[in-house]
Amino acid sequence: MMPRFTTLMLRRSLRDRNSRFHLVALFILIVTGVYFVVSVLGASYSIIDGTQRLDESHRTEDGYFDTYMPLTEAELKPLEDLGVEFERHFSLDFELADQSILRLERLREQIDRAWIMDGELPKNGEILLEYNYARERNLHVSDSYEISGRSYRIAGLMVLPDYDCCLQEISDVNADASAFGLALLSPEDYDKLDPKQALRAERYSYSYLLHSVEAERFKKEVMKLEIDLEDVSEPALEAYVEEKMADIDKILDASHELETGGLDFTDGVEKLQKGSEDLKKALERLPEIFGIFPDANEYFDGVKDLADGSEEYRDGLRRLHGELEDATNELRPKTIPNIAAFVPRDHNPRIHGAKIDAEIDSSMTLIIGIFVFFLCTYVIMNVLKSQIEKERPMIGTLLALGVRQRELIQAYLTPMILLTFVAGLCGYIASLIYGIEWSSSSTRSYFSIPHYPPSLNFGLILYSCVALPILTLLAGYDQLRRSFEKDPLDLIRNTQEQRIGRVKISSKYRSFFSLMQGRQLKAEFSSALLVLGGILLSLFLLHICVMSMMLTGGIRDVPGQELRYDLMYVLKFPTTQPPEGGEAALVQSVERDFQGNRMDITMIGIDDSQFFPSFKVESSSEIAVSASLAAKFNVEVGDEISFVDSIRDRYYAFRVSDIVPYHVGMTAFMPVKHMEKLLGEPKGSRNVIFSNQALDIPNERLTATVHKEDLIKAGVIFYNLMKNFYYILTGSSMLLSSVVLIQMLKIMIHRSTRSISLFKIFGFRKRELRRLFLDGQVIFILIGLIPLLPLTKWMMDILYPQMVANVAWGCKMVYSWQLYLLIYAGFVAIIFPTLLYLQHKIKQISVQEVLQERE
Repeated sequence: MMPRFTTLMLRRSLRDRNSRFHLVALFILIVTGVYFVVSVLGASYSIIDGTQRLDESHRTEDGYFDTYMPLTEAELKPLEDLGVEFERHFSLDFELADQSILRLERLREQIDRAWIMDGELPKNGEILLEYNYARERNLHVSDSYEISGRSYRIAGLMVLPDYDCCLQEISDVNADASAFGLALLSPEDYDKLDPKQALRAERYSYSYLLHSVEAERFKKEVMKLEIDLEDVSEPALEAYVEEKMADIDKILDASHELETGGLDFTDGVEKLQKGSEDLKKALERLPEIFGIFPDANEYFDGVKDLADGSEEYRDGLRRLHGELEDATNELRPKTIPNIAAFVPRDHNPRIHGAKIDAEIDSSMTLIIGIFVFFLCTYVIMNVLKSQIEKERPMIGTLLALGVRQRELIQAYLTPMILLTFVAGLCGYIASLIYGIEWSSSSTRSYFSIPHYPPSLNFGLILYSCVALPILTLLAGYDQLRRSFEKDPLDLIRNTQEQRIGRVKISSKYRSFFSLMQGRQLKAEFSSALLVLGGILLSLFLLHICVMSMMLTGGIRDVPGQELRYDLMYVLKFPTTQPPEGGEAALVQSVERDFQGNRMDITMIGIDDSQFFPSFKVESSSEIAVSASLAAKFNVEVGDEISFVDSIRDRYYAFRVSDIVPYHVGMTAFMPVKHMEKLLGEPKGSRNVIFSNQALDIPNERLTATVHKEDLIKAGVIFYNLMKNFYYILTGSSMLLSSVVLIQMLKIMIHRSTRSISLFKIFGFRKRELRRLFLDGQVIFILIGLIPLLPLTKWMMDILYPQMVANVAWGCKMVYSWQLYLLIYAGFVAIIFPTLLYLQHKIKQISVQEVLQERE
């Protein structure tokens, strides 16, 4: 139970109007800080813990691989014997009436099982629809939905653990529920789908779980899977094989034509020989005519030799053709690799996207939360110091009457400790009731995740209700002990301490007002620094907001500004005979690590292009990178950069020869001849077609068709999703700086109450009092804000890339001088209303204050 003296002092503090103001301001500051920190941390921990539970209960895959042709049971059996579990996740993409793309799969039974948000598993004639895709279209359970000319009943809404971040392709920058979604059907309904109506060929994906085999060994075994070309039946693969064999067939055709020509030649020589023999016999019957031609025998002998040689030539051509057939049969591949993609779980941005985002949020929020608590502790110490200075005579009297220091310390610390505990508890309860759900809902609006219950993390309870009271106790006890060790008589007399230090302030060449402003600022220098500390934290929050707006603004605006093509066709197999009407390129997806996240990078082999900026690459060891990639990985011309090709299991290293003014995604460029050599593809091979018009390409030959409008729309949606985040950060920044500014300047005014009262007795006017006791601090704060702007920007340039490490987009966060001026003006707009309020507080100070403190 609280001692009676402490209870009396607590009631006295609550009755005092100035004390109530400080307590309420501190309460608001602590509640706001705890609410923000616990809301973000609680939501992050809920997502992290929930994702782990989802992995266990719904068996999230360890990875997947795509094949060109379905695997037979005989091919899967050796892999299963290694200790691997498989499930076929074949899929078809259909474009619907609203121009969105819906990916259809068979209902999963073993791996990556669906989490049912509402409804039940689908039966024949029913579908299980991805939750965000349905929410975007206001679809509910039991509604009908038409797909490819057939109507299905929506049996339920679900999320999939392998589509946590619902990207159409793993190389996409962001998810867009308005443009892409997934649905699961019964096996019978899936088998009834018409692949010819799909946007692309059926994708043969195999998800796997590793049980008793190492990942590297399993990958090596998978990469050995091949296609027997004699058993090829898919049209796209047949066309690809024919193109691969085209050069060999040309050699055999030329050899056959040569052999045929040789046979015609030998037949002609035989006819010539027979004719020459008949001519010789005729001439031998007429010796008188035979003698006219002295060289006739040489002619007949030459014809005979030609006939003998032509037979040898014919035999040689036959042998040559046979040997060419044997040689080309050896050169003709009997098999080709059957792996189109191999993606382990930690390389798949669709999996654990929300968890990675939550981990980044939690680490940054912890830093902000610790800074907020130390700031609150410092404000509390200044409030205590101001209260003690005001009540020095009363404290001295109590000490003289025998009240012990321990009791006084307890009396002054108890209200602050109770305040921090209650405020922290209120902030924690408010975050549980509303904040965690609000923060989680903003995450669920983008990521496709279940509604995880709040995680009652014990650390958050300690942070909210215990950490700040302990900090207050430790810091306050030392300060109060030193204050109460003074002589009681000095306290009763209210002998004021000199707070301006030992530095002599010269009055030469200085006016009275400037001299007094300097002395007042020196006396309140620590409080002025605290105000700058609060503004420092506010600037951090504001920089996060501004940089995020610049990043998402680029994602929103750049595709519309820089994309010169309207359609991009991704072919399932490279072709040496690309369709006319577009621009063909050789494209390969590679990876690079960034802050523990795998970034997908698109290497484009292309020459002079109407769709991309020109670039300078002079050798096969050089590469040109986009400005977005250069900004993300902080590379310049002349630097070395490396990539990993997980499919071919290769490592590429290049020297950056040029930075291309192109900001769409992570892109690198090189001449197509270098790309062909790098990938080992035949001359003329192309696997992507860029075009401004629709091309007649059979769907079975396509992996994907990307529309420019879809990229633009996805960027706009991503930006709109983040708008509330910007408003909250801006509001939090302004609120924090306002509370600290009002609190500390009011403490300064309170400390100077006796001096202000004395100056009023001497006849100083309101404007002059403001100059003496406020303008110096405000000028110091405004001047201190100038170096803080670039300093905090420099610090955020270091920290911010870690906050967006999982975003496959880069841009230079360069502020214009107009933006610096706008931020500065925003803080000035906060300071001047505060000045009006504090000027009113000065006006309320009466001239009797100085007389009440006489000895």
